[in-house]
Amino acid sequence: MIAAALLSAGCDRQGASDTLLVDYQRRLAEALATAPPSPSPPDNIPAFPEPGERLFEIPETREGLLDVHALRRCHITTLVAERNSTLGRVAPPSQRWHYELELWRRLEACRESEVAEELGEADRARLERLTTTKGEQLARVGWNTLLGSSEWVGNFSRASRPLAPSGGR
Repeated sequence: MIAAALLSAGCDRQGASDTLLVDYQRRLAEALATAPPSPSPPDNIPAFPEPGERLFEIPETREGLLDVHALRRCHITTLVAERNSTLGRVAPPSQRWHYELELWRRLEACRESEVAEELGEADRARLERLTTTKGEQLARVGWNTLLGSSEWVGNFSRASRPLAPSGGR
């Protein structure tokens, strides 16, 4: 009963909560010796930015077949082949994120293993460069995965008119 009473009090439709907020803002403004804010209708939700404005450009990483083959003991060749397959090229952003994360994990593990010590100078430098590049790109790929999804675009698209704070239409 008490919980129901508290919930119904929180859903006050008589404007008491607005009165309390305005009173709090007035007292706060007096304490800070500033003018209280004046109530105003909410602004319209702006248009969701176009992909070019919200997503990072991530350059493709290209390595020669022999260069990648030299890193075969790092267990990345199958992963790269899957990414470069027909299905891998049209994979959704979440799969691209998973690929990039797994590639970075394998490169990092290889760099920290005895395999890296057995590589030639050029191959070790390539492994180091690829690990660093993929590690730096990981955050941007994650951002693109999140903000490039159709759900984000649908949920944050432009409203046709300002939304009323009361939830009414």
